Amino acid sequence: MEAGEYENIFNTVEGCDSLVTTNISILPAVMIQLQADTCDPAATGIFVTTIDNPTGCDTVVTTTVSLIPADTTLIMQSTCVLSQSGTHTDTLTNQAGCDSLIINEVMYISPADTTTMTEMTCDSSLLGTFYDTLSGMTGCDSIVERNVIYSLVDTTYISGTSCIPMEIGVFETEYTDAQGCDSLVINTITQGTADTTRLFATSCDPASLGVFEELLLSSQGCDSLIITTVTFSAQDSIFITSATCDPGSAGEFVTSYINQFGCDSIVTETVTLNISHQINLVSSSCNPADTGVFVQQLTNQFDCDSIITETVSLLTSDQTQLTGTTCLSSEAGMFITTHLNQYGCDSIVTLTVSLVQADTTQFNFSTCDPAQTGSIETLFTGQDGCDSLVIQTTTLYPLPVLIVQSAIDYNGFDISCEGGADGSAIANVNGVGPYTYLWSTDDTEQMITGLSAVDYDVAITDGNGCMTFGTVTLTEPDAFMIGFEVSEPDCFDQQLGSITVLPSGGVAPFTYSIDGTVFQTSPVFTGLDEGIYQITSLDANDCSTTEIISIDVPLMVNVELGSNQSISIGDSTLLEAIINLPFDSLSSVMWTGIDSIGCANCLTQIVAPIITTAYSVSVTSADGCADRDSMTVFVNTDYKIYIPNIFSPNGDGINDVIMISADESVRAITSFSIFDRWGNLVFGAEQFQANDSSIAWDGRMKGEGMNPGVFTFRVVVEFSDGDSKIIYGDITLVR
Repeated sequence: MEAGEYENIFNTVEGCDSLVTTNISILPAVMIQLQADTCDPAATGIFVTTIDNPTGCDTVVTTTVSLIPADTTLIMQSTCVLSQSGTHTDTLTNQAGCDSLIINEVMYISPADTTTMTEMTCDSSLLGTFYDTLSGMTGCDSIVERNVIYSLVDTTYISGTSCIPMEIGVFETEYTDAQGCDSLVINTITQGTADTTRLFATSCDPASLGVFEELLLSSQGCDSLIITTVTFSAQDSIFITSATCDPGSAGEFVTSYINQFGCDSIVTETVTLNISHQINLVSSSCNPADTGVFVQQLTNQFDCDSIITETVSLLTSDQTQLTGTTCLSSEAGMFITTHLNQYGCDSIVTLTVSLVQADTTQFNFSTCDPAQTGSIETLFTGQDGCDSLVIQTTTLYPLPVLIVQSAIDYNGFDISCEGGADGSAIANVNGVGPYTYLWSTDDTEQMITGLSAVDYDVAITDGNGCMTFGTVTLTEPDAFMIGFEVSEPDCFDQQLGSITVLPSGGVAPFTYSIDGTVFQTSPVFTGLDEGIYQITSLDANDCSTTEIISIDVPLMVNVELGSNQSISIGDSTLLEAIINLPFDSLSSVMWTGIDSIGCANCLTQIVAPIITTAYSVSVTSADGCADRDSMTVFVNTDYKIYIPNIFSPNGDGINDVIMISADESVRAITSFSIFDRWGNLVFGAEQFQANDSSIAWDGRMKGEGMNPGVFTFRVVVEFSDGDSKIIYGDITLVR
């Protein structure tokens, strides 16, 4: 039975329905991770076992078996006896039941160790070379050679200055150093010079003039002389001129001041007298108040008085009287006009106009046109020569008041559905009947129906023959459409699909149906299997729309890494993940066990482990489905290095040199040393690669060919897995 909710209806003993609802859910599989160790490389790896638990579900036990490497102990010793040197190995079994290897490296050292020391003395009787023979920690002889040499006298020179004659000269002082030898200090003192400073100043006081000297002591205790010269500063005189209009302020004035040097400064000011001006003017005026003699006192450019006297005489005005008649009341009355005569004075003209009565006739009319309303006056000439006025007044009939509107409301719209034709319009008018109607659809009724969403115009004529016009715009909702958000079933439950309906346009509220019969207010349909569904939605105006939507089940993803692999140390291998889906349908690729990944999202990886390593890859599809696979790369640590034990450096091109050969398991040669039977180094090289023919021994020492014999060698090798090893052996030279 699949997971989900199930309902069963039963009948009770009383005949009533009994509803039993059962929820069945899927219990996840129990995952158990175990770790184990082994000394057998063939027994390592990841092992998966599936067991049924008490609930009937799977229990997956994953056991990861790791390799315990062999335990190696290296012991380094030395000997003075050549026969005791070499490499000795013992194989034991450790607490884990694995091999434990003990390697004892016994290195041959020269029988005697010589140390040279150098000493110094002032006593010539202690000079010479002395030898002491000791026994070293290895039990071999250790010779100490002491060379005692002569230490010379140490002389130091210093210098200084002094102003005291008795302190001047060369003085020697003798000391004894840390070795008990003489140390001589020579101090030379020279004569210090006197310091002289010259100063200059001025004074207005003749008694303060002259040259003055002051003797002081410098910082070195020598004389310091200051010479001050004071000279005479003369008086300062200033002359200025100015003018005034006041005779009492004119003249010469002298003022004495003290300048910045403390001396007299004399200012002499000469003030001259400026005279006043007198101006007489004559003019006339039409205004009696402006006549008379006027005196005005001003200040000229010299700041003195300037007097202006003006005499103004009176000019008289003109008066003119005129009369007349008119037939227009607006033209009757007294009119006064003021002009200017030849003297610039007022000339007054008075015109008196009398009214002559005219005839008036009144006519009244009505109209529907507001532009034709108003009063029109027409003027004719009567027998007495006056106007005869005809007044024509036109008033406006009361215009009908028109309201044009939709006759039906569809939840805020005039048309129920987008593109529909179920609207209506009505013209309501107030005024003088009867009325006639003319619509833009050529209908002549007060209300028209079967309308779509456009503009409609109507013209109405009332009982007075007046017309009014109106327009109504019918509205419709936006096109009713539905969109969807689809949630596909996941990779483990095929009944978790859902559809969420997203309406747009239309008129809310909306109802939804997945079978066209039963409608619901919720836009969400859940618990859907894979298949094609027809979704129908209705809005508040019963407008409907239907769409077809499908739910697809995601494809399961499967990944395979293949079988375990074996490589030699230093080699590399290709890991390739094989999947059952196109690569672009994956959302992620994740590798574990790889230290450095150049392309984390790639399905292939090149690895070069230095120890046996387990790798795994996890892939996830765009639908959320995931799978994982693992494999192990076993590394063979059988190091391959070759050093010949015999060679013939005779120049025939065959076995002429001794060199080191190795495969990829060797990363570098740390050092390569060859010794003769007495322990002398005949060849040595450091930090180079194996298989390098340029680093080889050709049987020579210091350019001379060695005699046939047996030589020992010592090689320090660094392997690709980071391990290091010291190799000892013999080489036979033949000719």
